[in-house]
Amino acid sequence: MLGLGSALTTGSVHEQMYSLTLDGTGDHLVQENAFTSIISGTDGFTISTWLKMPDGQPSSKRYICGTFSATDKFVIYVSTAGLIVVEHEGDNGDVAVWDTDAAVFADGAIDWTHLAVTVTYNSGGSTAYIIYVDKDVVASSFTGSERVSAAEHAAFETGYPFGIGGRSIDAAGTVGSTIWTGNLDDFAIFDAVLDSAAIVAVYNSGKPFDLNYDRGNYDN
Repeated sequence: MLGLGSALTTGSVHEQMYSLTLDGTGDHLVQENAFTSIISGTDGFTISTWLKMPDGQPSSKRYICGTFSATDKFVIYVSTAGLIVVEHEGDNGDVAVWDTDAAVFADGAIDWTHLAVTVTYNSGGSTAYIIYVDKDVVASSFTGSERVSAAEHAAFETGYPFGIGGRSIDAAGTVGSTIWTGNLDDFAIFDAVLDSAAIVAVYNSGKPFDLNYDRGNYDN
């Protein structure tokens, strides 16, 4: 698990003390590690973060995180319609697009919300995804017919850093346009698929805690 920030009080629903504040014009965080071994790993992975937005249906898509090359990518973003979208491609194969069936965010300012996305490798088929918002599974489905096969999943390799608040598009960690606008906090990548009980525990009734330590049904 890679954690970003844990200095939040736990006495009330997500009281912000410290977070990334991004203005959408170039602010972002880049992890030098490309996380290739996690994204391509057959144990699957989970991304978890708290987010806050000035507009839940922005004028252009806003990337939460990811890495993006001509042949391989994994990104998560919020669309102009307020959908949460996951795009995944490995080894110049099909580009799987998995998004929420309806808007998660309304037009206008969005207060702190917890997002978790699990990515499950399937040796006998295509990679599967689940999107959780404030601990609950959100109805989601593939857009189009393309899927990431087991071979494509395992062959994922960008060699680029992993962007937070944007998608890294080269070895220097440059992020493209449509960077995140708003706040991101307690960003974490797990080299395992967290189950629903663990996601509920991470949400913790809207009270973040230090994810470096196990707590209740969170044991990752």
